[in-house]
Formats: sequence, structure tokens, C-alpha cells
Amino acid sequence: MPTFFCCLFAICFAPASLVAQDDPSTEDRVAQLAADLSNVDLKTRRDAAYELVKLGHEALPALDALITGLDDRDEQVWMQSAMAIARIGPDAARAAEALVEDFSQRDQQQRYRAAWAVSRITTAGNDSLIQATQSDSSQVRVCALDALGWMAEDASDSLPLLANGLTDPDERVRRQAAESLVRLGDAAVDAMTQGLQSEDDDVRATLAQGLARLDEITPSTRDRLIELTSDESPSVRAAALIALASSDLDLAKRIDLISAAAVDDDHAVRSAVVLALRKLGDDADDAVASLIALLNSDDETHRASAAFALGSMGQRAMPATDALIAALDRQSEGKTEIVEALSRMGGPVVLKLLRASTDPDQPSGRLAIAISRIGPTAVPHLINALQEPDETLRVSAARALAEMEPVPRTAIEPLAKCLHAEHPSLRAAAARALGMAGRLDDAQRETLAQLTSDPDSDVRGQAVLAIARVTSDAKAVMPFLSAALTDNEPAVRENAVKGFAEADFGSDELKTQSVQLLMTALDDQDADVRRYAAMTLGGFGKSAEPALPPLQRLLDDDDMSVVAASISSIASMDVQSPEITSALAGCLTRSNADVVQQSLQALLAVGVPSPEIARLVEPWITDESEAIRSAAVQCIARLQPDASTSVPVLIAALSDKSKEVRHGAARALGELHEQAKAAVPVLFTMFDNEEDEDAVRGALRAIDAAGPDAVPVLVKGLESENRRMRYYAIFLLGKIGPEAKEALPVLKRLRDEADSTRYKESYQKTIDSIEN
Repeated sequence: MPTFFCCLFAICFAPASLVAQDDPSTEDRVAQLAADLSNVDLKTRRDAAYELVKLGHEALPALDALITGLDDRDEQVWMQSAMAIARIGPDAARAAEALVEDFSQRDQQQRYRAAWAVSRITTAGNDSLIQATQSDSSQVRVCALDALGWMAEDASDSLPLLANGLTDPDERVRRQAAESLVRLGDAAVDAMTQGLQSEDDDVRATLAQGLARLDEITPSTRDRLIELTSDESPSVRAAALIALASSDLDLAKRIDLISAAAVDDDHAVRSAVVLALRKLGDDADDAVASLIALLNSDDETHRASAAFALGSMGQRAMPATDALIAALDRQSEGKTEIVEALSRMGGPVVLKLLRASTDPDQPSGRLAIAISRIGPTAVPHLINALQEPDETLRVSAARALAEMEPVPRTAIEPLAKCLHAEHPSLRAAAARALGMAGRLDDAQRETLAQLTSDPDSDVRGQAVLAIARVTSDAKAVMPFLSAALTDNEPAVRENAVKGFAEADFGSDELKTQSVQLLMTALDDQDADVRRYAAMTLGGFGKSAEPALPPLQRLLDDDDMSVVAASISSIASMDVQSPEITSALAGCLTRSNADVVQQSLQALLAVGVPSPEIARLVEPWITDESEAIRSAAVQCIARLQPDASTSVPVLIAALSDKSKEVRHGAARALGELHEQAKAAVPVLFTMFDNEEDEDAVRGALRAIDAAGPDAVPVLVKGLESENRRMRYYAIFLLGKIGPEAKEALPVLKRLRDEADSTRYKESYQKTIDSIEN
């Protein structure tokens, strides 16, 4: 029988119940899904809730079941039930009360979902929602105001409630009221303007940011924003400036405000200048003159701020090129704003920057970096400059190309020709650039090899480093590096040491030979050579173990950078011994912060546990440097074998002002497991700080115990609004057992009051642990 007729026969003569099952009515399907929401099987409940979400308004007959689903212990079932209710819309209004109850019972993500769902099904006049705005719980008030912020079609009723929220005693409630007003947009402009009078910095900043999104603002709002550009809060000043940039305020006044903000003490305000300039569009050209004037300031912060603003304008800022070049010579080491500003002007300024770099009074190195950061559009200009008769211009071009990594392939041949130049500065610049090119042909490598014997030391140094970088045969590189280590000039020896770090010494024989040669460089008269030798040996890992004795001797070097490099190198070899531990600990007495920090990091990596060494580390737990305190905390945990000694020290570190230190102490306590149970009371109080919550939970899970001294704080935690805090309080009281009997009255009351079966079972389990 043909397949088609087989299928037709099966359909026509199938049992009626089977056909109905394949194509149930929507009403029957919704009824079945509503029933499935109470099924004991978790997957069935999840699938039912998910399908009801897809049905949208058609899920209305299942509303009672969905409201019941809001009590489900599974988060997915709860979330899908809430979303299904939201998709039903206003006809699901009677679910609002149940959703509002979840404002206080669920975690942050669920509270957000509940608030949004409420906004989809009811209005600002809903009794449950209004009562929530007046709740004793600040978290409930936050959620209620959040819901109001989604009710754009009902804004007139929402505005008075949100305006009241701006004066709430809790800062979280005030902030949410401001965010909800911003969400309502144009409908809330009057309320936002009034809110700009708030004494809360976050409220003023949030509302000003909201006003910046509006197409038009009223004159009274504009006047208030002008006042706020001098506000004591940086975030408020920044937001007000951005809001005014696209307003109808006179252009000259806007530019004056932007220029003043460009030299603000706060980075956030200076960053706002960039956004303000973008909002000005073509009118931003009028701001260039004011920013050029700032480049001539004697205040470096003002110069850097002006450059930062000009950099954001790209080629619009080209009239400021000369002023930027002049300011570059006054820029402190490590500052990059002026270089970045010049680089963002693109190809049109390359030749001008090259010519400026030929001036011996100009910072040629910084100009080379600026040119290189222009990128590919600068390359043709640089290649052309390599063929100019002016040798100083060719040197500048080669130096700029050397800053590009990798050097463009099109520039390799022109650079190779420069290796034969009469001017040693050009030969050196070309050699350096070619060392960054990756691949060279045999003739080009041969020319570099010849230059390792050049009369000029700078040329020799650049050539030997380039050979190490571009030659794949490490064995062929070794003679050049070995010879350069005995050069009379420290710079050549330094580049030879760097060459050992660049070459690929794959064989054990070459590694051994390299380590032996580098060990001789550890005794070099020049501190930079010693420092680079120590750093390079660290890169050889365990292969460099023979260098441990001379590296340990360098821990007494007079140059602190050499000491720091030696410490790091010793740690990288991963050799643990009491002798090395003691030598590293000795560096903790140095007055150099970098040396101390490197010592602590090395002790953390290779230190052998020792009470004596741990005591030497303890004073650094109160150091001014966050990085040193953090490293010290971790060292104590590793080096102190006696938990009774380390735990009190780590508990004290839980109160550190630095999050990294607190979290490091929490992790260290967790690694001690039950031995750290004395830390539970302090850890538990840290739940109040949202940024500490994850670290606290990790530590409490790992410790997995608590002592009787923790009972008072755990009992208090039983009634916390924080769901995780309640969970750990219940769990840890059960771990304490009979010694936690003072918690029984609260546990039994909460058990009897709990609507959730899961919580009832948890409370009872803990009660049983205490009573039995």
C-alpha cells in the first residue's frame, strides 16, 4: 500500500482519543498545563510554566495555578510563572498582591522580575502596590518604585509616589525613585527638575543623566543644570555638563562650560567633556581655541586634560597640532594623553610630526610613538620619508616604523637599504626596526650580522638584538650573543642579555649554555645588565636552577631593581627550601615597596611553612599599600602552620578597607576549613556588604562549621531579608547542635510562620539537630 494511503488510513481509523490528544483545544491544553504546574515532577512543572508563557493572554484560565506557581521552590518555575502572568496583562491584575509579596521574599533578580510583572498587569493605583511604597522594608519600597517606573502609560498617577521616594530615608529607595523617573522620560521632566534640588548626590546625578536623554528641556531645568556644573559631586557635574551640551543654551556659554570642565580635578568630569564635545557636532570646532589655550598652561593636569579632549575630536583638532607638539616636550614620563591626541589626527599630520622629530629640542622618541599609533595610514608617508635626502628625517621615519609591531612588510626593503647608511643613528634605527619585522631574507640577516661588529656601540647593540629576534636557528645566534656579553659598552651587553630572552633555545644543551653565559652577566658592573640577566634567567624556569646561588647573592645588591628582579627569578624556578625561604624573608627588611611586594609574592609561591617566617610577614598586613597587605594575608595562610595563630590574624584582615584584602582573608580562612570556625561571627556580619557576599558564602561553605560564639549573630540572621543569609544561619545553627538551644524559640516561630514547605523542612531539620 502506498505510503500516502497508509498515513491516511491511520488518521481516519485511529481511536478518537488519540486524535483528540494530538490536537487538543486551547482550553483543554491550558487546563492540562495548569494541572501540570502542581505536578511533583520538577521537569513537568518547568515545561508547563514555559508553555504558559508562550500562550500569552490565552493562559488566563490558568491564572490561579500561576499564582500558586509563585510559591514554587524552584526558581525557574517561579520565574516562568511570573512571566506568564505578565504576558496575560491587565486581566491578571488580581495576581499583583502575590507578586508584591515576592518583593521581600526573593533574590535581586527575582525581585526585579516581580516588579516588572506587576507593572504589566496593574496600575499605580493598585492598593497592594501603594502599600508597598509605604512598607517598613526598604527593599519592598525599592521594588514598588521600580514597578512604577515601568508604567509609562499611567505616569500621572506614578509621579507623586516617585517624588515622595526621592526623599526616602534609605539611599537605595531614593536612587530607585530617581531611576524610575528617568525611565518615564518626558512625562516626568517636571518631577526630575524638582528632584535636582535633592541633597543626595546620586539622585541629582541620576536625574541629570536622565535629562540629558531628552530632546528638549525647559528654561528652568536648564538654569538648574548650569548651577549643577559647579556641584560638589563630580558625577553631578559630569551629568549636568552632558545634559547642557545639546541644549539650546548659547553656544559660547556651552563652550565655556566645557572648557572649564576639561580641567576639572575629577576624571569622570573630564571624560564627560568628550561626550559633550560629541554632542556639539560641528559646533565643537569652536572649542579648539579654548583647549589650545589650556595646552599652554603651567599645570600639567590642565595640559593633559586639554589633550584628552582634543584627542576625542580627531582631525577636527588639527589646528592644535603645533600646540600639542610643544606640550609633548613638557609631558611627564608615563603620561600618554598628548601622544594619543596626536595619533588620532591620522595620516595628514605624519609629515609634520616627522619634521618636528628632526628638531633636537623636540622629544623624538615620543613623536615616533605618536606616529606609529596612527597605524596603517601612516606607513606610506614613512616609507617615502625613508627615501628622503634628509638623513635626520629618515632616522625619524625608521624609529616610527620600529614602534609598529610588527613592522609592515612593505617597509622591510627600504629599511634594509638604510643598514648601509653612513649615519650611525640611521643604521641603528633601521636595525632596531628590522628586529621587529619577524622574517628577513638571508642577505638582510647577513647585513645585520656584520653590524654586530660596527664601530658604533648603538648600532652593535641594536644589531645583536635584531639577530636574536629574526633568526630561527638559536644555535647560530649563540656566538653573536656570547661575543656581545663581553662588549665594552653596557648598552650592548644589555641587549645581548635581552637577546637570550628573544631566541628560542629548545634543546637542553643550548639552555644549559645560555644559563652559564647569563650567570656571568649577574656579576656585571652595570646594574641594568644585572637586572636583565636576572629577569631573563627567570624565563628559563627550572633549567636555570644552577643560577640560584648567584641570584641569592644578588638579594644583597645595592640596586633595588636588581633585587626585585632576582626575587622574581628565584620564585619562577619553583624550588622550595628553608634556605631560599629564609633568603626571601630577609628582603622584607628592605625599605623598597616593590622589593617587599616581590618578596611576599615569592614566599607565597615557594615559601616553606615556618612560624618564624610568618611572624616576619605579620607587620606587613597593616601596610599602607593594598597590594602588600593582600600578599601578606595570603602569605600568613601559607607560611603559618599553626591555625590557632593564623586565624586571629586573618579575622582581623576581614575588616580591611580593601575588598581584595578582605576577600583574600576570607579565601584563606576557607582553606583552613573547620579550624577557622572562630571566623564565622565576623564573616556573617559581612553579608551586609553586597560586594563581600560571594566571598563570604565561599568561606562559610568551606569552613562548614561554627562554634557557640556564633549563635547570637546567626539568630539575628534568621530574620534577615537576605535569603542567602537566612539559609546559612539555618544551616550553621544545625551544625552547632545542642549548644545552639537559645535559637530554638526563633526557629520554631519561623517554622510555623513559613509558607514555603522547603523552609519549614529546613527549620525543622535544624531544630532536630539542636534538640537531639
